[in-house]
Amino acid sequence: MGIFVIFWLFLFLLPAEAANYFTPITGDTHYKLVFDDEFNETNGLNQSLWSTSDRQCDQVYPGCYAEWLASNVSVHNGVLDLAVTPGPTIDGFQYGTAIVYSNKTSIPNEPIDIYMEAYIKPMDQAYGLASGFWTNQAPNFTYPEVDVLEYWQATSPLYSSFNYFPAAGGLHEQMYYFGFDLGYGWHVFSAWWNPVSVTFYVDGIRTWMVNIPGAYVTTPTFDAIFNTTMGCCTVLPNNTTLLPNHMYVKYVHVYSAQPGAVAINPQYGYGGLGYHW
Repeated sequence: MGIFVIFWLFLFLLPAEAANYFTPITGDTHYKLVFDDEFNETNGLNQSLWSTSDRQCDQVYPGCYAEWLASNVSVHNGVLDLAVTPGPTIDGFQYGTAIVYSNKTSIPNEPIDIYMEAYIKPMDQAYGLASGFWTNQAPNFTYPEVDVLEYWQATSPLYSSFNYFPAAGGLHEQMYYFGFDLGYGWHVFSAWWNPVSVTFYVDGIRTWMVNIPGAYVTTPTFDAIFNTTMGCCTVLPNNTTLLPNHMYVKYVHVYSAQPGAVAINPQYGYGGLGYHW
């Protein structure tokens, strides 16, 4: 019990000193803060900001080995916790996973121009599992889609995938080599999606950019999405996989330069663009 408490304090009692990574929109007054959650809630997930799915097949990949469980989503000590748990679940699936999606962060029928970032600790010791941060049209999850973080440790703990799906079958993907275990610590993951390109950053370093042929107009709106999942291409957890496992999120910010964007007041603890400890 004592070792667990020490680990918990090590993970969540962040150092007093903090800083801000580079972002491509720093100082640009066209961008307004339109969504902010610092996960300060004491009564669990803020239902006015987020939705989740419960007891539904986790259909990210063919062959459904898991289901989304609302009970695998929690907020504590200023952190969003999305778990993967071993089954069988009440519906007979081998694993329980988790998903949350925001209640709209873009404006329909206007050119897309948003910057989204989150401070995340992905899952580690997670062969066959994945940590995700993305935007799509929830809860139907059609196209286009931007994957800010898609971290499959079955590929390698030293890589992550950045994706842009303009339409079904139109995947643009880049695997980026970090040279260290991305699941071991906290990182700021961000994407700048404007009418001509999508650019991805990790800790202020640009990892990839994909050009968009022609300005894209949002129809309908897009959501910030976090999830844990498993079973990519039938790669399942093995005897090295830590279960239960957890993806943690300290904050998420969305900024918009769309014409109809309306600035909100930041929550307590907001540290600005690229904030990290």
